[in-house]
Amino acid sequence: MSGGQEQAPPALRPVDYRVLFESLPQKYVVVDPDLVIVAVSDTYLRATLTQRETMVGRPLFEVFPDNPDDPATEGARNLKASLTRVQRQRTRDTMSVQKYDIPRPDAVGGGFEERFWSVVNSPVLATDGSVVSIVHNVEDVTDYIRHKLEESSRPVSDGLDVTEAEVVRRAREAADLGRDLKEANEELATLYARLQELDRLKTNFFANVSHELRTPLTLILAPAERLLADLPADDPHRHELDVILRSARVLLGASTTSSRPPRSRRASSTSTTRSWTWAIWSGSSPTTSRRWHSTALSPSRCAHPTMPCRHRSIRYGCSRSS
Repeated sequence: MSGGQEQAPPALRPVDYRVLFESLPQKYVVVDPDLVIVAVSDTYLRATLTQRETMVGRPLFEVFPDNPDDPATEGARNLKASLTRVQRQRTRDTMSVQKYDIPRPDAVGGGFEERFWSVVNSPVLATDGSVVSIVHNVEDVTDYIRHKLEESSRPVSDGLDVTEAEVVRRAREAADLGRDLKEANEELATLYARLQELDRLKTNFFANVSHELRTPLTLILAPAERLLADLPADDPHRHELDVILRSARVLLGASTTSSRPPRSRRASSTSTTRSWTWAIWSGSSPTTSRRWHSTALSPSRCAHPTMPCRHRSIRYGCSRSS
C-alpha cells in the first residue's frame, strides 16, 4: 500500500501456448478427427527422427506407415483402432506396448528402425462433447524391451531371472488378449447398434403397413356385410363371402396389433405376418381356431384338395372341417 491506496496487480504476460506445447518434455502429437497432424512437441520430433515441417498438415499414417519389411507388423492397425475408440467413446485409451518401427531419414541410411512404444491416446472435447482433436502421447521403451528379449535368450547359468522373464512373457500375452477383447467388444457394439436400427425400421414398416391396411379393410367390411345379409341362406356364394369377411376382420385386428408400441404388442412381427397369411389362406383366425396346429401336413391330408398345400412353406397345418 502507498498513501492508503491499493496497488493494482501486475498485468499477466500473454502466453504463447504453441511454444509452451512444443517445449513440453513429454512426447506429444495432436491430430484432428481426420487423423491429420496439427501439432507436435520437440521431444517427439527428436525421438522419431522427424522434422516439424514434414509432419504438420499430413495424415499420421502417411508420416508413419507400417514397415514393409516386417509382414507381421500390426502397429498401424492397432494404433488406428485405438484412435477410433477414442473418437467413438470419447475417453482415454491406453494401449499395450506396441512394436512400431519408424522410418529413418535418407541422411542416416533410410529404411526403418525397430522401436517399441507405450502409448496413451486422449480426446480433446468441445463444449458440446464432440471430439475436436486427439492427443497422442508415447514413451519409447525400446531399450527396455530389447534388454528383456536379450535376457530371455540367455541360459539360466548366465543369471537369467526365470520368474521375471515369465512375468514379461505373460504380460505380453495378456496385452494381446486385451487388444483382442477390445476389438471383439467394438464389433459387438457395432452389431448391437445395427440390430437396434433394424428393429426400428421393422417397427416403422409394420406401423406404415397397418395404417395403409386399416382404411381399405374398413371400406371392404361394410359392403361385404350388407351383401351377406341380402343373400339367401342357400346361396352358393355365401361361403366365399363369409371367408372374405372373416379374413378382413382378422387382417384388421392384426394391423391394429402391429401398430401398437413395442412394449404393448401381443405378438411379434413374425407372428403377425403368419396370422395374415393364415387368414388369407383359410379365412379364420389362428388365435381363435381350436384346430390350429404346428405340424406340416402332406398334400394328401390337406383339407383343401383344390389348392396345393402351401402351408408347409411356413410350417403350419390347416384346419380340417368337422
